[in-house]
Amino acid sequence: MKLTQQERPTATTPTVLRPLGSFEEFFWLIDQNRPVHFALAAQVRGPTTVGRWRGALDLVQRRHPFFSVCIEKNGNSHPHFRLETAASIPLRVLQGDNVVQRWESELELELSIPFNARQAPLVRAVLLHEADQAVCILVAHHSIADGLSIAFAIRDLLQALSGSSIHLLPVIPAHEEVLGVTGSNAGQAEPSKESNTTPPARPAIYLRKEDSAHALRACV
Repeated sequence: MKLTQQERPTATTPTVLRPLGSFEEFFWLIDQNRPVHFALAAQVRGPTTVGRWRGALDLVQRRHPFFSVCIEKNGNSHPHFRLETAASIPLRVLQGDNVVQRWESELELELSIPFNARQAPLVRAVLLHEADQAVCILVAHHSIADGLSIAFAIRDLLQALSGSSIHLLPVIPAHEEVLGVTGSNAGQAEPSKESNTTPPARPAIYLRKEDSAHALRACV
């Protein structure tokens, strides 16, 4: 497992990445009224170790800048993402015979536990581990990800777990910046020239939506 680009330096002081976009701010606000975070579960068949999962999760966190952020307000009360590279993704581990059969109840439990947006990171994981199979659940705050982006993160996690190299990613701009939307043209916005690119191919996975959660089964 390795990163193929220069690793980000460890921040000695908190770093502001950027302000929240309008969609991100909407999810941040609505989450304060009721939790709207979501979870994705990946079932892996074959022997693994908890240490390998922990290492793969750390690599995926370094790959995705928003897996190390919290949300704070600046002097004008506008929320922004703040990077905290020292905050590792929490990993809750359950081990034992037939423990993977509990993935649905564990997923429901995670959906009932809200995030503290002021505390990084805004993603956490649960590992249901057996000798020859495992289920990993990724849970994320809706301001930093959606179901499809977490599916890509699951793909990255499985690649890192199998020993493949993964690259660092840049900070993703807000949706309206990608689409060329400003306050003056939001009602008649069109994609900017910079956004006129071919969308990335979707991974070959099976997704099933259940009660605001997504279930994914995969093998390595």
